[in-house]
Amino acid sequence: MKYYIAIILTMTAWILQAQVEPVTLPRCRELARENYPVLRQKEILQSLSELKTANLGTSYLPQVDLNGQATYQSDVTKVDIPLPGITIPQLSKDHFKVYLDVKQTIWDGGITAARREVESALLDAGLKEVDVELFQLQARVDEAYLTSLILQQNRRQLEQTKETLQQRLSELESAFRNGVTEASNIDQLQAELLLVGQKMAEVETARTTALSVLSLLTATEITPATPLELPQPEQAVQPSFARPEFDLFSLKSQQLKKQESLLDKNRNPKLFGFGQAGYGRPGLNMLKNDFEPWYLVGLGVKWNVFDWKSTQREKQMLQLQQSVIETRRAELELNLSILLSRQQKLIDQLKELIAGDQELVMLREKISRASAAKLEHGTITSSGYLLDLNAETAAKINLETRKMKLIEAILTYNTLKGF
Repeated sequence: MKYYIAIILTMTAWILQAQVEPVTLPRCRELARENYPVLRQKEILQSLSELKTANLGTSYLPQVDLNGQATYQSDVTKVDIPLPGITIPQLSKDHFKVYLDVKQTIWDGGITAARREVESALLDAGLKEVDVELFQLQARVDEAYLTSLILQQNRRQLEQTKETLQQRLSELESAFRNGVTEASNIDQLQAELLLVGQKMAEVETARTTALSVLSLLTATEITPATPLELPQPEQAVQPSFARPEFDLFSLKSQQLKKQESLLDKNRNPKLFGFGQAGYGRPGLNMLKNDFEPWYLVGLGVKWNVFDWKSTQREKQMLQLQQSVIETRRAELELNLSILLSRQQKLIDQLKELIAGDQELVMLREKISRASAAKLEHGTITSSGYLLDLNAETAAKINLETRKMKLIEAILTYNTLKGF
């Protein structure tokens, strides 16, 4: 019996631990990436590439065609010279034949290998395009996650204000019973409590909405009761960018080089073998008017000696596309550098503002404590006290909000860098 009780207690502890385990931002990013519909495109692209590569592999397999033909012609070959003792048969004007036509590539000039390389480059670029789209998803996850945290911090500050108001209300009710304060002061605190309750409800609604977005992105149930771990990001110091767009530019450039190599291979001579085997009338002996089997085999070569500079113009088009890629790379790098400069200034500004907010909060707390003491002794009204208390609450909310904005700014900076 003790054994079963121990098992139940252990399982209960595991369940409770799982319930309170906080959700982290990296985990949310990972879940969003795994559950985003566009991720399935990778499997589709892989399957498409495998099918195309398999088709390319058939280029060295023999091509076999079955042909049939029946014709009637107005005249046939005749021998009008009489030969003593020799009867030359008259050919029929209707001809019939059924034959297999076989063609075997011996060397295609390297076209098949070049096409495989082009297909591999196309697949790599396609997969990287999916990575680019998935990377852009990261900003949406960060926004929903940090918005939830900001609203959570705001609710905590409002809860503290509510507790403070309830404590002051209890003190004023005691003072009112002793004839030290007026009933209007109590009414004002009760009204302020109602306002704080409304603000808390508004904040909770907004937080639930942000968590709903996060739940949809991650395909995981995240409720207001789910604890979110506060991220502590370090600002990236790497001088270079690590964004997937730059990798995509490189892959696109490699793809164009592979296509240029394919153009060169198209100009190479091709060597192939061929053969035909069939049955019909007449056969290969055109002077024999009987049905008979026949066959022929041979070797062939094909070489496009002059293409009217078509290949040269296609290479020029590929070079222009390379120039477009380099232009887009430079444009992205410039835009990111501008955004990083702005983001760095925002980070520096937030750090300065947070330092000032911390001093302001200490002063507001000191002023509120003094006002609370005056209210308790009846030297000020509840209106004066509420002004000081609301100023303290606003200062605390501003401080916590700016702390979260600093975290968001650092995360945005890192995202711009590609980390």
